[in-house]
Amino acid sequence: MNKTTRRRTSSVQNPLETYLREINETSLLNAKQEKDLARRIAVGDMAARDQMVRANLRLVVNIAAPEARFSANFARLGFHHGFGLSVTLPAAVGGQRAAELLYTGRRITGDDAGAIGLVDRVVPLDELTLDAHDFAAEIAGSAPLAVQSIRATLRGDLADRIAAATDHELLEQERLRRTADFREGTSAMSERRPPQFTGVE
Repeated sequence: MNKTTRRRTSSVQNPLETYLREINETSLLNAKQEKDLARRIAVGDMAARDQMVRANLRLVVNIAAPEARFSANFARLGFHHGFGLSVTLPAAVGGQRAAELLYTGRRITGDDAGAIGLVDRVVPLDELTLDAHDFAAEIAGSAPLAVQSIRATLRGDLADRIAAATDHELLEQERLRRTADFREGTSAMSERRPPQFTGVE
């Protein structure tokens, strides 16, 4: 009973977390589904509009609060980055800025992320859900097939480039995982001290 009570209280206290979880549970739409939803929205179907908004939130909305923190601190661990960041990070912030973030592992704020283009916009934390929803609703007001077509054009061969990048990143991760610097980086992190790297294989 106590566990159930705590879980319910947590849900009530974290509406943003609940909302984001519901968005992530929304299925992505194919062209036929987007077309069907557009027809339903045209006749005033609010459930269809909500589904379109949530699907758009999954795909394109990138909003942060000022107190958010971002860091690609792989190099501080003596490790190579992964997740296709070799492709996606330069695309978001430019090659020079991406290199700076990856080389230094520097932590940046939500405001910093907005200034360099890592996020689309920065809004107060208590307005985050509403602003994200409004942004997605604005996209939902455009022709769904046109949005899908534009999205496909903008992405181009992104999926293939990310796949190739992650293959290379994995090879580098496996190599660096065997080095003294990786052992030092992970030890320093767990011990909360500055790492002492040597560059020794």
